[in-house]
Amino acid sequence: YSSQEEPYPLSELETALLCFATIGTTGVTTEEIRHLMGHLTVVGRTAGSPCASLTMHLFFTDDHGVFLYRNPDLREVVPEKRVRISS
Repeated sequence: YSSQEEPYPLSELETALLCFATIGTTGVTTEEIRHLMGHLTVVGRTAGSPCASLTMHLFFTDDHGVFLYRNPDLREVVPEKRVRISS
């Protein structure tokens, strides 16, 4: 396929949406009732990671350079609040 249209760069919003779709956070995995007993809960991601390490980062490039995209850190959310967020 050869387009007859001129190429144009993605907008900042389009870039952000693609980054999120690649390694974004989908929610908290509460693993049934383990969170009520103070056990570890895991944040869900849009993509799997090796050995379920959940330490994935994304490098992407555009006309302005090479960038590192990291998900926001959700560790500060305490288990009691996680239950409310995921409900």
